[in-house]
Amino acid sequence: MNKMQSKILNMDFQKAAKRFVLLSLIIVVLGGILTGFMFRTQIGEVIAYHQTYENSRENGMQKDIEENARYDGENREDRGREHDYEESNFLESGLFTKPTVGAHIVFFTYAALCALIALVYWLLVMAWLYQAASKAAMNRTLWTILGLFFNLAAVIAFLIVRSLQTICPSCCAYQKAGAFCRACGVPLQIKCAGCGVLVEGKDNYCSHCGNRIPHDNTDKTK
Repeated sequence: MNKMQSKILNMDFQKAAKRFVLLSLIIVVLGGILTGFMFRTQIGEVIAYHQTYENSRENGMQKDIEENARYDGENREDRGREHDYEESNFLESGLFTKPTVGAHIVFFTYAALCALIALVYWLLVMAWLYQAASKAAMNRTLWTILGLFFNLAAVIAFLIVRSLQTICPSCCAYQKAGAFCRACGVPLQIKCAGCGVLVEGKDNYCSHCGNRIPHDNTDKTK
């Protein structure tokens, strides 16, 4: 467990995300092409059926318009039920070629890979939340659980909450407001030598009097 935590905390998620996106695109595109190729016969038959159905529907509608002028409402309703029955028989007539065993294998393999991609994505989001919450001194268990159930919504909520924290100007560590950085000890607030107002440690000039804020012993400009 400790090894897993250490691995997550030291993981480079930017590099991992790039590799994951590239690999996912390759799998989705190539898998989609291969699946379409294996089902090319069925796809062609579906397209042909759709075109035939649309043409017959247009012809049937035109014929109904002409005949409806001679039939009352009751007869039109009966003809509509008869038309639906004919459509049902056409759909169940077995006009489509059954896919081969190889096509079934390719389809289910492709579906399994897509499901695996979704699972890995979900786990990566949870791991990133765990790492980011740890570095920001936030409740990593809570944010990991939120990532499990809400995923992207949890990431957005985390970024909003983290933005409310103070960022150390030296090491960029996120933390609650305080006098010094919890990670490197750099002052988070500095008293302006010109007016005595407390300013953020990352500020170069005082927002109250415009005096330059020194950040080390070598900077003596006022």
